[in-house]
Amino acid sequence: MNRSELITQRLAALRAAMKRHNVDCYLVPTADPHNSEYIADHWKSREWFSGFRGSAGTLVVAAEKAALWTDSRYFLQAAEELSGTGIELMKDGLPETPDVAEWLRAQRPASSAKFTVGLDYATCSTAQFETELSGFATKDIDLSAEVWKDRPVLPKCPIVRHPAEWTSKNAGEKIEVVRQLQRELIEQALKITEPAAATSANVDDETVDT
Repeated sequence: MNRSELITQRLAALRAAMKRHNVDCYLVPTADPHNSEYIADHWKSREWFSGFRGSAGTLVVAAEKAALWTDSRYFLQAAEELSGTGIELMKDGLPETPDVAEWLRAQRPASSAKFTVGLDYATCSTAQFETELSGFATKDIDLSAEVWKDRPVLPKCPIVRHPAEWTSKNAGEKIEVVRQLQRELIEQALKITEPAAATSANVDDETVDT
């Protein structure tokens, strides 16, 4: 089985899962729950379903069509890697290219009372929701977990303690600065979700939830 046949087979399995779960279109971003620039293999569902190896792109699959958006860095690569898969390359940023929301609207039958877009909410940012999915009924479902049988497990990496001389303040001192700002400005909890920010805290003698 060649690469394009393999991708066609994976898309067929995805469409079968979509039908089982009453999903009309399925959106697969290139993202993890932390919106990291570089994602672990576990989160590379867009690459697995499409065969496109570039670091940026969004795949949308409908019952009869599929399209992948990526930027100009990857136009040549995407054209080559999507060849024969049935996935249409959408050259993001060009005036003639529809955005994801426009493409989704074109897939919705005029007579359809309900049109549902499925996606794993954990991999979709608020901005993406507002720009691409506004006006659509959505369903939080991770079909990769169902279809990708040998999906890599989530990585488990050790937490490295940074000595205080590298960080100028230890974890307790940094947390107190944040708490003081909370009291002065917003008096509400501050949640840090980006790993790069969370791991900059020097864990010393206190337990910190990140």
